[in-house]
Amino acid sequence: MHYRADTKRDLRQIANALGVAKGDNSALSSAIAGSPPSSVDTEALTFRIVAALSDRNWKLANEVIQVMSGGEDDGYFAYGGVPVPTSCYSILIARLQGRQTGTNSSFAAARQQLGKKVQTMPGDATLLRQLAVVDALLNQKETAISEAKQAAEMLPISHDKICPAYHG
Repeated sequence: MHYRADTKRDLRQIANALGVAKGDNSALSSAIAGSPPSSVDTEALTFRIVAALSDRNWKLANEVIQVMSGGEDDGYFAYGGVPVPTSCYSILIARLQGRQTGTNSSFAAARQQLGKKVQTMPGDATLLRQLAVVDALLNQKETAISEAKQAAEMLPISHDKICPAYHG
């Protein structure tokens, strides 16, 4: 079965209808494969990265990251809900592959780029949370913990629209 997604809405509908929430990305991957990798649609490209990561297709994920070079994702990195530099995915891939991340200058540049974004929006807990994830991936554990605690203080889970607390 092959699907072709023409719009952002189509991708979301296909993702929901095809069982992505159940952990099956095969149909979504098929739908995304129908669009060219050089597509300018940020959401479609982000879905390609996410699907490639789920499939452990590092080559495809890196190809899409290159297409998006210098840009930002559509808010899917670490389920953060806020766009981050696509180079953050390269850090994630390196860690998933068991490679060291602390000495890579391009990873340091990605962290710096996200850090600058956090500085321009100092009250944004979601951005700070993403920076904490990147620092954790870079083995900057104490910094990551500090940032995560600060983000939690800025936006308690009871007020978080992305990860609302369960009040059952």
